[in-house]
Amino acid sequence: NLISNDSTITRTPTITTQYNLIVTDTNGCSAEDSIVINVLQLPIINLGPNDTICQGNSITLTGPPDMNYYAWYIGANLISNDSTITRTPTITTQYNLIVSDTNGCTAEDSIKVNVKSIPMVSFEEDSLFVCNGNDILITVVASPEVSAFWWTYDGNLSWTGDVPVYNLINPDTSDNVSVEATLPNSCRAYDTTYLTVMPYPEIIISNDTAVCGGQSVTLTVSGGSIFRWIVGNDTISTDSTITVSPEVTTNYIGQTAFSDSMCFSEDTVTVTIR
Repeated sequence: NLISNDSTITRTPTITTQYNLIVTDTNGCSAEDSIVINVLQLPIINLGPNDTICQGNSITLTGPPDMNYYAWYIGANLISNDSTITRTPTITTQYNLIVSDTNGCTAEDSIKVNVKSIPMVSFEEDSLFVCNGNDILITVVASPEVSAFWWTYDGNLSWTGDVPVYNLINPDTSDNVSVEATLPNSCRAYDTTYLTVMPYPEIIISNDTAVCGGQSVTLTVSGGSIFRWIVGNDTISTDSTITVSPEVTTNYIGQTAFSDSMCFSEDTVTVTIR
């Protein structure tokens, strides 16, 4: 097949091809020569479809094996010559890879990594405490777009929908409380606080008694390390032992707690005036 009568040709063969040239001078004399162009197979490279991650997550991108040269680019910036890279982009980013095989043939491909936003979620307190047997409302501050809150305490998982409040019923174990906040785009954020369950002391208090008007009587409360005596709405003493001289029948509320809590056990002593 005659392909050209020009002195110079440019061709892009897809398979190994022999080109034969016949020339004739002005005297009509002819000569010929041939050349074989070996067409080498290009490297096969396929980084796959574009991918999506949540902000803060990493992604691993892998080029084809057994290449002689790898060059990963973001725009015009060379970022790695490794065959595999792990990146944590903060914004949507396109990664371009150029590879070269041992024959010097090159190929390239690119992949776009879309980065989705994550929610903000944070406990209002770094630590919490509750008296043993009491309930506690636990609140977090979160992005308004959050569609689901999942809470973990003592190995139990609870869901409160899009409400950032967890009503923990009668916790009895000191443990971490964790929250997972999820956006409609499925991206999540987490936070953890520690809940300490404080015990009530076993209270020991004086028995009810009767005295004559104006007569003194000593009352004692024990069990914890801090104390309060209350009459009506008034705290009259923070001592373990008090001496009182009521003029009328009076109820004395004795309270005691451990020093590192406000979990007061209480009981009442009635001093009756005869």
